[in-house]
Amino acid sequence: MARIVKDADERRAELLDTALALFLEYGYERTSVEQITSTVGVAKGTFYHYFSTKQELLEQLVSRFTDDLFGEAEKTLGSLEGSALERLRGLVVASSQVKLGRKDETLMLTRPLFTPENEMLLRHLMDGWIDRTRPLVRGIIEQGCAEGTFDVPDARSMTEVWLSLWYDYGIRVSRLFFSAQDDPRRVDEAVAAVKALETAEERILGVAPGTLDMNMDAAVRAVLSQA
Repeated sequence: MARIVKDADERRAELLDTALALFLEYGYERTSVEQITSTVGVAKGTFYHYFSTKQELLEQLVSRFTDDLFGEAEKTLGSLEGSALERLRGLVVASSQVKLGRKDETLMLTRPLFTPENEMLLRHLMDGWIDRTRPLVRGIIEQGCAEGTFDVPDARSMTEVWLSLWYDYGIRVSRLFFSAQDDPRRVDEAVAAVKALETAEERILGVAPGTLDMNMDAAVRAVLSQA
Protein backbone atom coordinates (compact mmCIF):
# COMPACT_ATOMS: atom_id res chain seq x y z
CA MET A 1 0.00 0.00 0.00
CA ALA A 2 1.42 3.40 -0.93
CA ARG A 3 2.46 5.65 1.94
CA ILE A 4 0.23 8.69 2.32
CA VAL A 5 2.26 11.88 2.24
CA LYS A 6 0.72 14.95 3.81
CA ASP A 7 1.97 18.52 3.76
CA ALA A 8 3.51 19.94 6.92
CA ASP A 9 0.52 21.99 8.08
CA GLU A 10 -1.88 19.10 7.56
CA ARG A 11 0.37 16.65 9.43
CA ARG A 12 0.91 19.06 12.31
CA ALA A 13 -2.84 19.64 12.61
CA GLU A 14 -3.44 15.88 12.55
CA LEU A 15 -0.97 15.35 15.39
CA LEU A 16 -2.50 18.20 17.39
CA ASP A 17 -6.07 16.98 16.85
CA THR A 18 -5.14 13.41 17.75
CA ALA A 19 -3.26 14.50 20.86
CA LEU A 20 -6.22 16.65 21.94
CA ALA A 21 -8.63 13.71 21.59
CA LEU A 22 -6.30 11.43 23.57
CA PHE A 23 -5.72 14.05 26.27
CA LEU A 24 -9.49 14.46 26.64
CA GLU A 25 -9.95 10.70 26.98
CA TYR A 26 -6.94 9.76 29.10
CA GLY A 27 -5.55 13.03 30.44
CA TYR A 28 -2.39 14.89 29.52
CA GLU A 29 -0.11 13.09 31.97
CA ARG A 30 -1.35 9.62 31.06
CA THR A 31 -0.98 10.08 27.30
CA SER A 32 2.39 9.21 25.82
CA VAL A 33 4.05 10.37 22.62
CA GLU A 34 3.93 6.75 21.46
CA GLN A 35 0.14 6.67 21.87
CA ILE A 36 -0.16 9.78 19.75
CA THR A 37 2.08 8.53 16.95
CA SER A 38 0.58 5.04 16.87
CA THR A 39 -2.93 6.49 16.66
CA VAL A 40 -1.91 8.73 13.77
CA GLY A 41 0.11 5.91 12.19
CA VAL A 42 3.48 7.67 12.00
CA ALA A 43 6.91 7.06 13.48
CA LYS A 44 8.07 8.85 16.61
CA GLY A 45 10.57 10.70 14.47
CA THR A 46 7.69 12.40 12.70
CA PHE A 47 6.35 13.68 16.03
CA TYR A 48 9.75 15.10 16.98
CA HIS A 49 10.05 16.73 13.59
CA TYR A 50 7.12 18.97 14.57
CA PHE A 51 7.44 19.15 18.36
CA SER A 52 10.61 18.94 20.42
CA THR A 53 8.66 17.65 23.44
CA LYS A 54 5.12 16.79 24.52
CA GLN A 55 5.20 20.08 26.43
CA GLU A 56 5.74 21.97 23.17
CA LEU A 57 2.74 20.17 21.68
CA LEU A 58 0.69 21.28 24.73
CA GLU A 59 1.88 24.85 24.15
CA GLN A 60 0.68 24.75 20.56
CA LEU A 61 -2.68 23.31 21.57
CA VAL A 62 -3.14 26.05 24.16
CA SER A 63 -2.08 28.71 21.65
CA ARG A 64 -4.58 27.40 19.10
CA PHE A 65 -7.35 27.45 21.70
CA THR A 66 -6.51 30.96 22.92
CA ASP A 67 -6.41 32.22 19.33
CA ASP A 68 -10.06 31.15 19.12
CA LEU A 69 -10.78 32.77 22.48
CA PHE A 70 -9.19 36.10 21.61
CA GLY A 71 -10.67 36.03 18.12
CA GLU A 72 -14.16 35.76 19.56
CA ALA A 73 -13.48 38.43 22.19
CA GLU A 74 -12.05 40.85 19.61
CA LYS A 75 -14.96 40.23 17.24
CA THR A 76 -17.51 40.78 20.01
CA LEU A 77 -15.83 43.91 21.28
CA GLY A 78 -15.57 45.33 17.78
CA SER A 79 -19.32 44.96 17.29
CA LEU A 80 -20.34 46.51 20.62
CA GLU A 81 -21.16 50.22 20.55
CA GLY A 82 -22.46 50.70 24.09
CA SER A 83 -20.91 52.19 27.21
CA ALA A 84 -17.54 51.17 28.61
CA LEU A 85 -19.29 49.02 31.20
CA GLU A 86 -21.36 47.29 28.53
CA ARG A 87 -18.25 46.65 26.47
CA LEU A 88 -16.31 45.34 29.48
CA ARG A 89 -19.16 42.98 30.29
CA GLY A 90 -19.30 41.91 26.65
CA LEU A 91 -15.58 41.14 26.68
CA VAL A 92 -15.87 38.96 29.79
CA VAL A 93 -19.03 37.24 28.58
CA ALA A 94 -17.56 36.49 25.13
CA SER A 95 -14.48 34.82 26.59
CA SER A 96 -16.57 32.95 29.15
CA GLN A 97 -18.92 31.63 26.48
CA VAL A 98 -16.02 30.16 24.51
CA LYS A 99 -14.62 28.52 27.64
CA LEU A 100 -17.97 27.13 28.78
CA GLY A 101 -18.87 26.00 25.27
CA ARG A 102 -15.64 23.99 25.19
CA LYS A 103 -15.51 23.24 28.91
CA ASP A 104 -13.80 19.85 28.72
CA GLU A 105 -11.12 21.20 26.39
CA THR A 106 -10.63 24.30 28.55
CA LEU A 107 -10.12 22.28 31.72
CA MET A 108 -7.91 19.68 30.08
CA LEU A 109 -5.60 22.24 28.46
CA THR A 110 -5.45 24.56 31.45
CA ARG A 111 -4.82 22.16 34.30
CA PRO A 112 -1.34 20.97 33.18
CA LEU A 113 -0.19 24.58 32.96
CA PHE A 114 -0.53 24.99 36.72
CA THR A 115 1.89 22.20 37.59
CA PRO A 116 5.43 23.09 38.78
CA GLU A 117 7.09 21.58 35.71
CA ASN A 118 5.09 23.86 33.40
CA GLU A 119 5.57 27.08 35.36
CA MET A 120 7.92 28.61 32.78
CA LEU A 121 5.55 27.63 29.95
CA LEU A 122 2.65 29.29 31.76
CA ARG A 123 4.62 32.51 32.20
CA HIS A 124 5.64 32.48 28.53
CA LEU A 125 2.04 32.00 27.42
CA MET A 126 0.81 34.69 29.81
CA ASP A 127 3.16 37.26 28.29
CA GLY A 128 1.44 36.70 24.96
CA TRP A 129 -2.04 36.79 26.49
CA ILE A 130 -1.28 40.08 28.26
CA ASP A 131 -0.05 41.64 25.02
CA ARG A 132 -3.30 40.66 23.28
CA THR A 133 -5.52 41.76 26.17
CA ARG A 134 -3.82 45.13 26.71
CA PRO A 135 -5.31 47.07 23.75
CA LEU A 136 -8.78 45.67 24.43
CA VAL A 137 -8.80 46.68 28.10
CA ARG A 138 -7.04 50.01 27.58
CA GLY A 139 -9.58 51.03 24.97
CA ILE A 140 -12.42 50.26 27.38
CA ILE A 141 -10.77 52.10 30.29
CA GLU A 142 -10.07 55.14 28.11
CA GLN A 143 -13.70 55.15 26.98
CA GLY A 144 -14.89 54.87 30.60
CA CYS A 145 -12.70 57.82 31.60
CA ALA A 146 -14.06 59.93 28.74
CA GLU A 147 -17.63 59.04 29.73
CA GLY A 148 -17.00 59.70 33.42
CA THR A 149 -18.03 56.10 34.14
CA PHE A 150 -14.64 55.12 35.54
CA ASP A 151 -12.74 57.08 38.19
CA VAL A 152 -9.21 56.35 36.98
CA PRO A 153 -6.33 58.88 37.24
CA ASP A 154 -4.33 57.45 34.32
CA ALA A 155 -5.77 54.97 31.83
CA ARG A 156 -2.41 53.64 30.66
CA SER A 157 -1.08 52.89 34.16
CA MET A 158 -4.36 51.49 35.45
CA THR A 159 -4.57 49.18 32.45
CA GLU A 160 -1.29 47.62 33.60
CA VAL A 161 -2.63 47.29 37.16
CA TRP A 162 -5.81 45.67 35.83
CA LEU A 163 -3.81 43.23 33.68
CA SER A 164 -1.52 42.33 36.58
CA LEU A 165 -4.51 41.63 38.81
CA TRP A 166 -6.39 39.68 36.12
CA TYR A 167 -3.51 37.41 35.21
CA ASP A 168 -1.33 37.17 38.33
CA TYR A 169 -4.16 36.84 40.81
CA GLY A 170 -5.89 34.73 38.18
CA ILE A 171 -3.17 32.12 38.70
CA ARG A 172 -4.21 31.81 42.34
CA VAL A 173 -7.87 31.59 41.36
CA SER A 174 -7.11 28.85 38.84
CA ARG A 175 -5.07 26.84 41.32
CA LEU A 176 -7.86 27.08 43.87
CA PHE A 177 -10.32 25.99 41.19
CA PHE A 178 -8.33 22.85 40.40
CA SER A 179 -7.84 22.14 44.11
CA ALA A 180 -11.61 22.36 44.53
CA GLN A 181 -12.04 19.83 41.73
CA ASP A 182 -10.01 17.38 43.80
CA ASP A 183 -11.34 18.45 47.20
CA PRO A 184 -14.97 19.70 47.33
CA ARG A 185 -14.25 21.25 50.73
CA ARG A 186 -12.33 23.99 48.90
CA VAL A 187 -15.20 25.07 46.63
CA ASP A 188 -16.17 27.98 48.89
CA GLU A 189 -12.55 29.15 48.93
CA ALA A 190 -12.41 29.13 45.11
CA VAL A 191 -15.71 31.02 44.86
CA ALA A 192 -14.51 33.60 47.39
CA ALA A 193 -11.38 34.17 45.29
CA VAL A 194 -13.51 34.84 42.20
CA LYS A 195 -15.65 37.33 44.13
CA ALA A 196 -12.51 39.02 45.48
CA LEU A 197 -11.24 39.43 41.92
CA GLU A 198 -14.48 41.11 40.86
CA THR A 199 -14.37 43.43 43.89
CA ALA A 200 -10.77 44.43 43.20
CA GLU A 201 -11.58 45.17 39.54
CA GLU A 202 -14.45 47.42 40.63
CA ARG A 203 -12.16 49.36 42.97
CA ILE A 204 -9.49 49.77 40.32
CA LEU A 205 -12.06 51.28 37.96
CA GLY A 206 -13.74 53.34 40.69
CA VAL A 207 -17.22 51.97 40.08
CA ALA A 208 -19.91 51.13 42.63
CA PRO A 209 -19.83 47.74 44.41
CA GLY A 210 -21.71 45.11 42.44
CA THR A 211 -21.27 46.92 39.11
CA LEU A 212 -19.17 44.08 37.67
CA ASP A 213 -21.09 41.25 39.31
CA MET A 214 -21.79 38.84 36.46
CA ASN A 215 -22.62 35.79 38.60
CA MET A 216 -19.20 34.28 37.95
CA ASP A 217 -19.35 32.65 41.39
CA ALA A 218 -22.46 30.75 40.31
CA ALA A 219 -20.73 29.72 37.08
CA VAL A 220 -17.73 28.41 39.04
CA ARG A 221 -20.00 26.38 41.34
CA ALA A 222 -21.88 25.00 38.33
CA VAL A 223 -18.68 23.89 36.57
CA LEU A 224 -17.26 22.34 39.75
CA SER A 225 -20.50 20.45 40.38
CA GLN A 226 -20.19 18.85 36.92
CA ALA A 227 -16.46 18.12 37.13
